[in-house]
Amino acid sequence: MKTKYHLFLLAFIISGCCADMSDIMNGTSQLCQDEVFTETKKIGFTFEYVVNTTNTFAEVNTVTAENIRKALQVPDDNFTLKKIEITSGKVEYGRFDDNTAPAMFLNIAITGNTFNQLLLLTSNQLLPLIDIPETPLNQAVKINEFFNTEGIKGLKELLRDYVLLLNDDGINFALVGEVSPKNLTAHFKLNLIMYVSITYEVCHFVPLGEGERVCE
Repeated sequence: MKTKYHLFLLAFIISGCCADMSDIMNGTSQLCQDEVFTETKKIGFTFEYVVNTTNTFAEVNTVTAENIRKALQVPDDNFTLKKIEITSGKVEYGRFDDNTAPAMFLNIAITGNTFNQLLLLTSNQLLPLIDIPETPLNQAVKINEFFNTEGIKGLKELLRDYVLLLNDDGINFALVGEVSPKNLTAHFKLNLIMYVSITYEVCHFVPLGEGERVCE
């Protein structure tokens, strides 16, 4: 004779879905519960700039909290942020065929309503535009080698606020510089790439023991 428990187990095996089993047990389930999972997402944010000028230049890319949460696949609610890190970054660039300027002075700034900081370690960084070398600047590098520590720290705090929806003013990544020498054409494309890692705890309704612990 099949008992209610046996029927429940059969439904569990067939459905494989805790939500369906809860319906079977009239809204309760002995084999499933809310449990904590730690999840880590990694993403590279790419900001693209194209400059074509004979003098100074200023180009801006803006990112919002919605952009960040969507890219990092942050849950809409019921999660606990454990850590957010900017793991590495790089500046890669190349000139167009009509470029005649031999070099440029470059600054990259992060700006917001309450934050303004240079991102590169060296202000007015001189970069060649004729013979572009395979320097570490054109590769993924450790943050503290070419990037300003205070700028990275401030950016990380802004990202944290955006993930938690404490702030949605928008972060501006500004590319500002000057052709060297002036009156020659600087025509180039530059990508600023920042690699971000986020770790958070989230509850899922799962079979007993699949998670790390029971959700509070």
